[in-house]
Amino acid sequence: MSSRAEPSPDWLAAAAKAPVSVATKEAAAVVLLDESFVEIERDGNRVTRTRKAFKILTEDGKKHASASVAYLSGSSEVKSFKAWMIKTGGEV
Repeated sequence: MSSRAEPSPDWLAAAAKAPVSVATKEAAAVVLLDESFVEIERDGNRVTRTRKAFKILTEDGKKHASASVAYLSGSSEVKSFKAWMIKTGGEV
């Protein structure tokens, strides 16, 4: 197994480079992207894809640097889950 991180996807790299407008100087983090796509497949199964990106601004903002997904046990499943962290210098 390689110790090199997988490169971040284009959508995340673009969000990370976007200018940030903060409403208050006390903000610990800002949401850069929060979107979900729901697709109903031909067999009636529902597939949801969610993308989120946060920019951590302070030490306290690190609590937002976590990833999770909610699902109903027995009636749904998580087939894929990926998370990346881009450091200040752009390193993934």
